[in-house]
Amino acid sequence: MNLDGSNLRQMTKSGRTESFPAWSPDGKYIAFRSETGKMGDNGLYIARVSDGNTMLADSNGGGHTPGSRLSWR
Repeated sequence: MNLDGSNLRQMTKSGRTESFPAWSPDGKYIAFRSETGKMGDNGLYIARVSDGNTMLADSNGGGHTPGSRLSWR
């Protein structure tokens, strides 16, 4: 997406509920919470902005990923 809001691009295509996006400090990645498919299970995913490649960073097995507190270190 450009600074003026044009050139929007869908980053995820899983069909699951995805929430709490957080940009990496260098702007190359977005971390977000996504349902893993099981009732109440969430995972923390990281997507590379350049190509949309997404990887599972953490699966917490039924807990709640604290998306509202997500920060890059």
